[in-house]
Amino acid sequence: MQAARIRLPDGRISWTVLDADHETVESARNWLLHLENIHMAPTTVERFAKHVAALGLFLSARAKTFEQITIRDYDQFIAWLQRQRQKSRAPPPHARAGARRHRG
Repeated sequence: MQAARIRLPDGRISWTVLDADHETVESARNWLLHLENIHMAPTTVERFAKHVAALGLFLSARAKTFEQITIRDYDQFIAWLQRQRQKSRAPPPHARAGARRHRG
């Protein structure tokens, strides 16, 4: 699953979510359209699309669909997402090792 940027005929940018077959995930697209219609910021719509795509990947790795998600699944997804963010903010291992060596 992936978030996909769409350039509309009038030049505006929109977002959708595509499944593994590159088909639009209609429930996600409808929600994204709703967010645009209530004038949510473009970055909010983009981030939502990317998080929904990540949730779809997370669920498919557990052989589940959006229709089968439970509160526990969502809680596990949020915890997984937070771990991914922490990893991306952490300095590379060689930088951490060098920092320890140079401490007084």
